[in-house]
Amino acid sequence: MADIILYALWAMQTVLLLIVIYQGALFHSFLSSIPILSCPQDMDQFKSLASAVMYTSLVGIPIVFICPFIILIAFKLEYFQLMDLVQGGALWLVSIILIGLIKGLEARVWQVATADEETARERDHVVHVWRHKAFPDW
Repeated sequence: MADIILYALWAMQTVLLLIVIYQGALFHSFLSSIPILSCPQDMDQFKSLASAVMYTSLVGIPIVFICPFIILIAFKLEYFQLMDLVQGGALWLVSIILIGLIKGLEARVWQVATADEETARERDHVVHVWRHKAFPDW
């Protein structure tokens, strides 16, 4: 039973790491290719990026909160030994650190320059939805 829990925990944390790396790559790619939102195609790419991040976050956010509880409960029920606790906690901590690092890229994407006021309003709407809702509304 302990092995199954441990493998499930590692699988969830691997998925979380892949989501974080994927989102970071999306942010980096977008910022490298579009320094300013100046045409409808740029805005479409911005919306596509926001949608991808929103959907992958729906998977990643629960993992961030579930993993520590699984680790502690399994340790408390003596399914895990101390080394399992350290390994599971370390992998989770690496994920949290990477999330913190890509938050800076995400903030830069939210504040990407625009060519005009109308584009700025549209960007601000997308960012508002991105930050406050679970699903895109465009």
